[in-house]
Amino acid sequence: MTYKYTVTAADNSVLSGVIVAESEDEAEQALYQAGYSNVLALKKTRPPLSLSQMLPTLLGPKPRDIIDLSLQLADLLESGVDILTSLRLLESQAAKASVGARSITPVSFPLA
Repeated sequence: MTYKYTVTAADNSVLSGVIVAESEDEAEQALYQAGYSNVLALKKTRPPLSLSQMLPTLLGPKPRDIIDLSLQLADLLESGVDILTSLRLLESQAAKASVGARSITPVSFPLA
């Protein structure tokens, strides 16, 4: 989660910024450990959207890319290559970042 904070430093100056933490308590604890004496405000914020998240059909993988990826995966699996190795091979060979980085990577690493 991303949190927007306002704190006072040791010299009583007011600072603000953004911190990433699992919970509000962890964010507050991290700010105290960083040497800030008083947390004035701590608010959960959403991370900024990327252009590909705002326009997924325009900037995402094209249907032909998905078809090619599926056919290549099927060929590898029918040849006896295990699924994890197949996904890693396809990831390294992906011509477009939209197919390789966003479609294959989230699937392959949890299986390892």
